[in-house]
Amino acid sequence: MAIGYLPKGLNPPSVNMLYFHGSYLALAIKIGIVSNILALIEGIAVEEHLQPLTTTKLMETKKCGLLALSFLRSAVNCNAGAQTALSNIMMVTPVLITLLFLMPLFYYTPNVVLTAIIITIVIGIIDYQAAFRLWKANKVDFLGLYKLLRCSLCFSSSWTCYFVGMSLFKILLHVTRPNTSSLGNVRGTQIYQSLRRYRKSMRISYFLILSSVKSPIYFVNSTYIKERLE
Repeated sequence: MAIGYLPKGLNPPSVNMLYFHGSYLALAIKIGIVSNILALIEGIAVEEHLQPLTTTKLMETKKCGLLALSFLRSAVNCNAGAQTALSNIMMVTPVLITLLFLMPLFYYTPNVVLTAIIITIVIGIIDYQAAFRLWKANKVDFLGLYKLLRCSLCFSSSWTCYFVGMSLFKILLHVTRPNTSSLGNVRGTQIYQSLRRYRKSMRISYFLILSSVKSPIYFVNSTYIKERLE
């Protein structure tokens, strides 16, 4: 199946269509807030994923140089070797020319061609090795990754947001209930390891050596950590 007719030109301004009254105003504000939060999370996630794939380490003040409004366009920038935000300007120029003059030329373009382009771009930035390492390190986190990937491919975006919410809940759970473990000395060395994970670790008499709590200590988890110590 071909794409069909695509009107050329830019969308007209729609400021005159904004209405700040009506029964759906509160719902529209809620949707707008949630959409902006999701867009921010997506931008941070895409940037953190694409930055290690570049040839140079971007400065902290220029970390968003590769982002281009969407995951797909950001992937195009990365595959093209982009390093700074100037690449966005270079990309916008041909897009603008295409929208203004060349849109009718895509009338007979098959949809399968667009699908192949998207798959070719995205598949190059999928980190299979990271998923394999996650499987070996933490089965629960890998299960969340698998469910999220399955929902993204097979279901609507609402289900994807649901599993993202579950992941955020898991993070909050780790913050409020951080993992702690007692350490023991590995005989003949000055190394201290978890008594539960390393059989060669020996408990030191009259001392309780606690590993670094895997979360900042503040009012949310201070009571829980105190109870664990006691």
